[in-house]
Amino acid sequence: MKKRILSMLLLLAMCLSIFSVTAAAVEMTFTDVKKTDWFYSNVKTAFEDGLINGKSTTKFDPDASLTYAEAVKLAACMHQRYMTGSVTLTNGNPWYQSYVDYCKLNGIISKNYNWTTSATRAGYMEIFAHALPDSALAAINSVADGSIPDVPMTHPQAAGIYKLYRAGILQGSDAQHNCRPSSGIKRSEVAAILTRMMYPDARVSFTLGAGTPAITAQPADATVAYGDPAYFSVAVTGGKMPYSYQWYSSSDNGNAWWKITNGTADKLTLPSVTDFTVLYCCEITDADGKTVTFAAARLIKKDAALSIKTQPQDVAAAVGDPVNYLVEAEGGKAPYTYQWYYKYDGADWAPASSSTNTLFLTAGAGHFTAPANFRYFCRITDANGSFLDSNVAYLTKA
Repeated sequence: MKKRILSMLLLLAMCLSIFSVTAAAVEMTFTDVKKTDWFYSNVKTAFEDGLINGKSTTKFDPDASLTYAEAVKLAACMHQRYMTGSVTLTNGNPWYQSYVDYCKLNGIISKNYNWTTSATRAGYMEIFAHALPDSALAAINSVADGSIPDVPMTHPQAAGIYKLYRAGILQGSDAQHNCRPSSGIKRSEVAAILTRMMYPDARVSFTLGAGTPAITAQPADATVAYGDPAYFSVAVTGGKMPYSYQWYSSSDNGNAWWKITNGTADKLTLPSVTDFTVLYCCEITDADGKTVTFAAARLIKKDAALSIKTQPQDVAAAVGDPVNYLVEAEGGKAPYTYQWYYKYDGADWAPASSSTNTLFLTAGAGHFTAPANFRYFCRITDANGSFLDSNVAYLTKA
C-alpha cells in the first residue's frame, strides 16, 4: 500500500491549478514559512514533492483559506490517481463541476456544498475521510467515541473527523486535541493533511479517551484586590467524555473541603473576594466514573494602589503658636516613608526635617514677614517604591 500511495506524487501536478504558481524548483523559497512554524516540515515536504504550490515563488500564504470547490478537486484527483494510477479529470462548467460529479459517483461526497465559499475544518475533513479507501486510512490510534472535546458523536461530521483522528491524519489544534470544526481550513493545515495522507510514515500517533483522565492544566493561584472577582480554571484530557466538574473550597488549609453549589464547570468564578484564607480545588469525573483531583489553588491579596486619605490642611497661627500638618496614606505596600518639603515666595522647595506623617513646627515672625506665604507638602513612598505628593498647605497669620 505504501508504494501505491507514494506513486500518487504525480497527482497534484495535474490538479494544482487550484493554486497560482507551479513549483519549478525543489528548494522552498517562501518567506512566510519559517522553520519555527509548526507546519514548516509539512509545507516543505508537500511543496518539494509537488503536493502543493505557493501563491508566488516567495509567498505560500499559510493562513489563506481553501474553498469547497478546491477541496473537492483535490479529493477527486487523489482518489482517481490512487484507484487507476492516473488522473484524467478536467475542468467542467463551472470549472469544479466535473470533480463534484466524480466525487458523488465514487461515494466521496453525497451532497452539495456551497462550492465557492471557504471550507470549514469539519467540511474538509468530511470530504477527505472518503478520498482514499478505508484500507489506506487504517486506524493507528485509539480515539474513544466522544473523546474529541469539541466533537461529540452527535456532530454531523463526527464519523469523518474520528476516522481521520484514528488514522493519524489529524491530531487536533491544541493539547486537548480540540478540532475547531466550524473554523476555516488553512493552506498550512491542508499541507499537513495531504502529507500525512500521502505518507503513512508522517502520520501522528496518540491515544485519546483511554484510561483515567489526565490533567493538562492545574488551577493557578489568583492575585486579586479586595472585592474584585477571581477566576480559576482547569483542563483535562483522556478518559471518556463528557466530563463532570465539581469545585470545592477549604477554610482550614485543606483539612476539610466543602462542595461549591455553582462550581460545576471547568471554570470557577468568584464574584467578589473578601476572604483570602480560602483554598479551592476541582474534581473531574469522566463518563466511566473515573476521577481525577486537581491541586489546590489559593487567593493572593493584591495591594490596592497607593493613595492619600488625609491631606494636610492650611493653618492660621500667631507668632509662637504650635503648628502641625498631618497626612495619612493607604493602599500600596507598607511601610511608608515620608518627606516633607517647604518653600516661600521667591524660593525653591527644600526638605523639612520631619520624616513622619506629621510635620510639627512653631510659627515664627519670619513666617509672616516678606518674603512670606510659607507652604508645605509631603511626599509619601511605599515599600514598592511608588510615591505620591500631598496637596500643598499654607501657613497664614491668624
